[in-house]
Amino acid sequence: MGRDVGSVYPLFFCFFTVCLALVWTPVQGKYQLIGSDEPIIAVPGEDVTLPCHLDPEEDVQDWTVEWSIPDPSERQSQEDVVFLYRTRMELHGMMIVSYIGRASLFVDGLKHGDMSLKIRNVTLEDEARYKCLSLTLDGVKIREAFVQLVVDPNLKASTTETSLLPTDLPAPDLEEETMSSAGRSRLALWISLGVFIILLVASAFILQRLHQNRNVNWMLLFHTQTSPSRRKLNLTGSEG
Repeated sequence: MGRDVGSVYPLFFCFFTVCLALVWTPVQGKYQLIGSDEPIIAVPGEDVTLPCHLDPEEDVQDWTVEWSIPDPSERQSQEDVVFLYRTRMELHGMMIVSYIGRASLFVDGLKHGDMSLKIRNVTLEDEARYKCLSLTLDGVKIREAFVQLVVDPNLKASTTETSLLPTDLPAPDLEEETMSSAGRSRLALWISLGVFIILLVASAFILQRLHQNRNVNWMLLFHTQTSPSRRKLNLTGSEG
């Protein structure tokens, strides 16, 4: 009986580990990448910026940032890498040759979670659906974002350049956005902490009950083993 109770401990430990991993998953997955729902329109020969930023804001200088072009037919899992940034370096060996020297990130923007890609001297061949992907220092993958680039030679360069200027975009309420992000992070942390405390109390209760059951089983086993000896002694004494 004691051996059966003891065999429950490894199973319980595995169950507790899985629960703990599930509790901390929302904390690790609190980040998301924001791209653009609207296509970015450019004219051949001009520079264009494909937006991608981390929410909530975080310093990503030591993270991995990858921009790629997925296969439109989704028949191939391999993607063409447009730009790859890792360990604060550009890895040209894995990039499409035509983008080397034309594609780059904003170094100062990385401090604030800005992973936008700048492409210089856009060509018609650059028109595609781009994917922005990032990995944290721990190797946790952040949900990717997508940006559609449309290169239209019929548009006037001056008009397109004006429409892409950041000053023409509505200025976001940075204070409200920061407070909202902080509130979501705190809420996720408190929920995770509450679930962890509940699991901790439940595990302590279960371990206590298992320990009590094991003690009872040992007492019953001891009583069973000693009872024949006591009967023999009683019979010997009565015969005397």
